Amino acid sequence: MKTKLTALLCAAVCSAFLSTTPAAHAQSAPAAAHTLRVADFFDCCRQGAVLEAALAPDGQRLAWLTPATSGRVGLVVMDLNSRERKMIKLYKDADITNLHWAGSKRLLYSLADFSVEGSKQHFNPGLLAIDPNGENERNLVSNKALIGGVTQAGNFIEFGEASNIKNRVHDAFSSLADVIPNSEDVYLIRQTYNRIDKFKQYNLLRANSRTMSTREIHRPGSHIDVWLQDQQGELRLMLGNQGGQRIMYYLPPGSESWKEVMRMDVVKNPLTPLGFDAAGQLYVSHTAEGGHARVHRFDLQQGKLVEPALIALKDNDFYGSLVFVQGKLAGARFETDGRDSIWLDEKLKAAQKKIDAKLGDTNNMLYPAPQGSRHLLVRASADMTPPIWFTYDMEADKLDLVGSSKPGINPKQMAQKDFVRYTARDGMSIPMYITTPRGAQPKNLPLVLLVHGGPNVRGVHWEWEATSQFLASRGYMVAEPLFRGSDGFGEKHKSAGYRQWGLKMQDDLVDAVQYMVKNGMTDPKRVCIAGASYGGYATMMGLIRDPELFQCGVNWVGVSDINLMFDQRYGDMRDISLQYWVPIAIGDPQTDADKLKANSPLYQADKLKKPLLMAYGGKDRRVPREHGRKMHDAVKAHNPQVEWVEYEDEGHGWFKLENNIDFWTRVENFLGKHIGGKK
Repeated sequence: MKTKLTALLCAAVCSAFLSTTPAAHAQSAPAAAHTLRVADFFDCCRQGAVLEAALAPDGQRLAWLTPATSGRVGLVVMDLNSRERKMIKLYKDADITNLHWAGSKRLLYSLADFSVEGSKQHFNPGLLAIDPNGENERNLVSNKALIGGVTQAGNFIEFGEASNIKNRVHDAFSSLADVIPNSEDVYLIRQTYNRIDKFKQYNLLRANSRTMSTREIHRPGSHIDVWLQDQQGELRLMLGNQGGQRIMYYLPPGSESWKEVMRMDVVKNPLTPLGFDAAGQLYVSHTAEGGHARVHRFDLQQGKLVEPALIALKDNDFYGSLVFVQGKLAGARFETDGRDSIWLDEKLKAAQKKIDAKLGDTNNMLYPAPQGSRHLLVRASADMTPPIWFTYDMEADKLDLVGSSKPGINPKQMAQKDFVRYTARDGMSIPMYITTPRGAQPKNLPLVLLVHGGPNVRGVHWEWEATSQFLASRGYMVAEPLFRGSDGFGEKHKSAGYRQWGLKMQDDLVDAVQYMVKNGMTDPKRVCIAGASYGGYATMMGLIRDPELFQCGVNWVGVSDINLMFDQRYGDMRDISLQYWVPIAIGDPQTDADKLKANSPLYQADKLKKPLLMAYGGKDRRVPREHGRKMHDAVKAHNPQVEWVEYEDEGHGWFKLENNIDFWTRVENFLGKHIGGKK
């Protein structure tokens, strides 16, 4: 894989095969070959795994999350000079997640419970702060409805006083918005509701992670939902929605009055702020009409882009983030057909070259310390390699292994994933990833067409992914098209999917299979369609529209009735989405109700004759199980080949290991029965 850039910038080459150091292999899998079990793919928390890692802003310490012998996920801190490490926090009845640094002497984290079903895992995760030596722990945001028997009072749960302001444990509707450079302060975002299930607005708070003193941030109106700080930690930019428009506000240094800079369409929203440098220069991602998102400087005084673009990617949007070191723009991390980066900083450019030479053809992403340091955090990954974490000493040219995110996976047993483009029936070029079973020739194989959810997201990546690798390990070729409507490939590609549920978006899926058949890769009599959420919707529509092409379908948490998504008794869609985004991207719930009904699987259930496996979560708010139950009843009335499973305490997908093992074992048996992979 190779990223293509305009003449302004050039990028590193990515490869579609694995080559890592012996140390990486030793840590990522057992040396001996073994039978790959379902749990090997879907176990999130195997002992010794590095789940998250974060470099301190001064680059002197590294923190990461890892499961201990008890099975609980704990917090480890290592001094990068002495290499001494210590697990500073471990709970008996909770797992640590969402790791961040607040300055270089405070760590932030939340709590979860990975031993229970998904709907309970992250309920009220809270926010806690602690010193790197494990001392001075503070609870900033509650993970409970009550604290010490004190009930909620107004916006806060209060339990002490300073001289002029109360120290507060914020209620569970609050969460971390951002850390602040060179400070132990953080920004918290708090959701307020008219009633418990009706979102009203966001409030922004600034809190000290040690003293917990808090103040609310003034904003120009109640509709603000995006805040951007400068390199000194002061808020300089806000964005909000009002009357169908997206409004950008700017607060000039030394001023107390917010200035309106520009207005945009709330749906197209072509401009995304990326960051300020130390000089106060704003960088944005901008998408021209029918074009691709590019990185520009933005003139806040004139309210317009500065030409030419700084980063422009051929055939791809800029889909990533900028990297600032000591306040200067040092480079960018982004994604095209694979992860990539570009460095303006000469030291980081040289470090990238040396690290790539040491690690081979993985995608090696560098995370420098914002304040500048000799130490870097490195994330190495590829299609066959789950993320592996390293530290790199630029002065000593020394790469040290921290650990793998999936210690049970041996890259030598994984399948290769390739990027292709095919031409849809109307001439549009559609990107697609194809995973071929290891050791198999891509010829006349059974195929699982895996449809991503969203649908208006970048739903597939050139990364190790459990679902595609599991299916490939069972002998199935896996095709994952980024059909029209998917994000990351230009405004034309994305907008071509608007109002096309069950129509041209569905055509793209059929055309993907035809591409596979035409090129001899797929046996046309052994094709199954599968997916979750929107992918589950497309699965059911595929069996209804094209029963001669698809021999079976696997739908989990899929939409069966489009109109039901707009009923807030059965979903979590907010008013602003229903008012502005839904009519353009999906269809108007009032004027298009008949069209949406006609393109809903539920009302064509009598046409679904092929085998179908259905699975839903009992606590799913995104696509409640009513979608599944209604569809199951309608199909079962005439089709005995419909299978049903419900995970009572799961949400929009499976998190508990036992449920993953149960579901994917069902999938393996179902596919084996209907299109036959390998035992």
